Amino acid sequence: MPARRRDGYIAWTLIAVLALCIAFIGGEKIGEYFEHQKFELAKEFSVIRADQYLEAGNFEKAISTLHFTKAYERLRGESDAMLARAYLGNSEPCLAQAFADSHLRYMERNKLTPLSSYASSGELYARASQACANVLRPATPPPNTAK
Repeated sequence: MPARRRDGYIAWTLIAVLALCIAFIGGEKIGEYFEHQKFELAKEFSVIRADQYLEAGNFEKAISTLHFTKAYERLRGESDAMLARAYLGNSEPCLAQAFADSHLRYMERNKLTPLSSYASSGELYARASQACANVLRPATPPPNTAK
């Protein structure tokens, strides 16, 4: 009789260990799923958050958020217009010019030129180009150093 009892304890112990392992693996898979969903939501809502930062004039946070967005965008160039606006607002017009140009090329490549945003992107590119030229061109001529 004692041998039977010991065999029963061993069997129940193995069943308990197996159930614990299954519960651990199941919990890990559920945790991975929820973390993945949180990350996907963060990607999707980053554009909205960046737009809010732009409207509030918080250009540093907008730039940071938009670069996160850009890292995961499906089509190369989607978020470039917003990045151009952010860099222009952050007094970095040459970067703004590059991103505006990239966005225009994205729209042309994907045949989106009939959209009204193409004209506004063109205006953004013109403003950024002018501001960049003003930055690169010295305001006063250098002094004449020839003797």
